[in-house]
Amino acid sequence: MSFKPGFIASPWAHERGDSVRAESLIQRIEKEAHHGCGLHYEIYQYRVLSELRKLLANLSAGDAETFQQAAAKRGFHLDDKALEESRQCYHETLAEIRQNQE
Repeated sequence: MSFKPGFIASPWAHERGDSVRAESLIQRIEKEAHHGCGLHYEIYQYRVLSELRKLLANLSAGDAETFQQAAAKRGFHLDDKALEESRQCYHETLAEIRQNQE
C-alpha cells in the first residue's frame, strides 16, 4: 500500500490503510525515552535506538526504508553497529553512576 511521502502503515493499525507520519513515531519514542534517563545522553540514546529497532523489525520493507530515513534525519542510525556502540556506552554510563553512588 502506498502512502504520502514520510508516512508509513501504523504499527498498531486497527483498519487497513491507517497511516502515521514516521517522524511522529520517532518523536514519541524520543519523548518516552527521556523519562528516567537522568539526563544522561547515553541512556537516552540507547533507549531510543532499542525502541526504534523494535518498531523497525515489524515494518514492511518499504515502510522500513521510510522509517530509517526519518530516523537518520533525526540523527539515529538503526544498524547493528550503532546499536552495539550505544549499548556499550549505556553500560559504561550505568557503571559510572553505580561507582559514584558508592
